[in-house]
Amino acid sequence: MRFRAPVKRGVRRGPEERNRGGKGRRKKGKVGRYIEALFHYRQGLLHLDRGEYRQAAGRFSRAIARLESNDVFHFHLGLALSQLGDWDPAAQAFQRALELNPKSADSAYGLAMALDAQGQTDSAEQRYRQALTLARTKAAPISPKLMRLAETVGVSPPVRSVAAVLSHLS
Repeated sequence: MRFRAPVKRGVRRGPEERNRGGKGRRKKGKVGRYIEALFHYRQGLLHLDRGEYRQAAGRFSRAIARLESNDVFHFHLGLALSQLGDWDPAAQAFQRALELNPKSADSAYGLAMALDAQGQTDSAEQRYRQALTLARTKAAPISPKLMRLAETVGVSPPVRSVAAVLSHLS
């Protein structure tokens, strides 16, 4: 019979003790990271729907940390940050979403809205044009969620900017 030292409950063991005998935490594979990313993304959507924008942004950031190459995660992070009025980080999130999916009219519109809110009207007008062009070629309208956000936030009215762009394109 071997003598075993008593282990106090509630005391954390160091990594060298935890991993002895292969009983420690295993590294997560691609599937594990993907599942965790989806979990955080879904939680972020729930927070977004409830109007809990800070929590939503945190969840979307966690999803991005696990799966950085998903444009939808970046887009929704930008949406949550826009609701909080954090326009610079929102613009960065929309920009990254647009880099990952250059055909996303919603990402282009979100970026335009964020740039417009920061007073960068020339860049914003260019992005509004891009959003409209993408929406036309894709045969899908710009998300109503984004349009409501633009109206709610009171960005130097994007609806008028879009109308001005449409008149120039015609």
